Amino acid sequence: MVVYGVTMEADADYEEFFRTTFERAIRSVSRIERDPGLAEDAAIEAFARAHLHWRSVGPDPNREAWVLRVAINASIDQGRRNRRRRRPTDADRRATEIEDHATDRIWVVHELRRLPRRQREAVALRHLADLSEHETAAAMGVSIGSVKTHVHRGLRALGRSMHEFEEVGADEEESDDARRR
Repeated sequence: MVVYGVTMEADADYEEFFRTTFERAIRSVSRIERDPGLAEDAAIEAFARAHLHWRSVGPDPNREAWVLRVAINASIDQGRRNRRRRRPTDADRRATEIEDHATDRIWVVHELRRLPRRQREAVALRHLADLSEHETAAAMGVSIGSVKTHVHRGLRALGRSMHEFEEVGADEEESDDARRR
């Protein structure tokens, strides 16, 4: 019986070929494509093309090599299309920099507010207003030694807070990775 130009025997032959070769095609594409879903998509594309051309591909003694090559080419083509779509422009990079900078500033303001008043004043005057130790001491009405102490304690507290923030971010990334698996 002939259906869409393919005999039932050819269909059975194709199905057997698919069962024995599909996983190998995915493994081959996975060597160049890190995303397992995209590797599988490329293998599926190759087998769809093989099925469409089964009359000529099926009898070929190198049909497995043909399918593997088509799968790898499909993966490479998909990668090229994705790179063209994803290529960031200068405006994209600048927007990301601005967003990162704004996020950093929000974090600094939030953490500065958590510091005791004198530490907050000393850190803000010394590092945000860029005053010297003498100018900071004069503005706060304290000695230079007090400025050094308040700045040191404030920066140490900010450093601990940043370290905790980075640990939480790393933990979230690890849990996101675990969920993806």
